[in-house]
Parts: sequence; structure tokens; C-alpha cells
Amino acid sequence: MYATHPKAFRVGEHYMYSGTEADHSWFTGSRRSGTLHMAFGGGVGPKLYKHRDVEIFWPTLIVNKTTIIDKGHLMILDDPKVRKEAEKYGDPDELLTEDWIPEIPSKR
Repeated sequence: MYATHPKAFRVGEHYMYSGTEADHSWFTGSRRSGTLHMAFGGGVGPKLYKHRDVEIFWPTLIVNKTTIIDKGHLMILDDPKVRKEAEKYGDPDELLTEDWIPEIPSKR
């Protein structure tokens, strides 16, 4: 999956097989548009459902020759129709800009 909204995030969700809150299942990258989230593994039922999550913060995703994400930027946020719709709710530059830019550690 890839995240689609620069301001959205989920809190208070419950893990699918327990009553505990699952803040661990919503990584910080899932809150930022343009982040590619993948999970490896699977299984059915509470004892067999196991997987590992991976998030890529600066992906480029091309589907059928259409660039969906370019170096971590969700391209549809630049679409004139999306920007016009955003104008109904405020400044598109503010509404469609990511609040969180992940830091990439420098080499030592």
C-alpha cells in the first residue's frame, strides 16, 4: 500500500486478533503521503498470523507507465483538479504539503 494524505494518520486502532491498541502496526511513515508500505508473511488466525512490515520513504512507483510516486512525492497532489478541490478548504500549498519529512542519517 502507499499512503495518500500528507496530514492523515491513524491512532486508537485495535490489532485484528486482540483487544489491545496497535500503535505498533501504524508506523510513522504510514501517516505521510508517498510512503510505500509492504508486509511480508501471512497466515490465518491469531496464532498463525505473522508478518514483517517494511516502509520505503523515498520510493518511485510507476504503474502502466504512469508515475504515481516520484522520489517519495505523491504526484496526484500536484494535479490541478486536486489542488482546486483543496482550495475549498484552505491554502492548497499548506493542505497538500507533507508535515513530516523523514530524516535520512548522514554517513559517518
